Amino acid sequence: MQAHGLDIKSMSITTMIPWIVGLALGGWILDKIFNITGKLLLPPKIVLVVSLFAAVCMALAGTVKRSILR
Repeated sequence: MQAHGLDIKSMSITTMIPWIVGLALGGWILDKIFNITGKLLLPPKIVLVVSLFAAVCMALAGTVKRSILR
């Protein structure tokens, strides 16, 4: 099955990237932001907003009809 020039295997690997990055770097990023700001609730909010923005960008990328890369 092909959709937008990607097969199922390529699409599954692409959808795993945010989870891998989140697991690998999430706690480290939260600790760094906490050390900089000293506020307990600010780091999770920043990570949440950035993650949601990235999710919206990825969702919108799925609506692209043609690529300029080809």
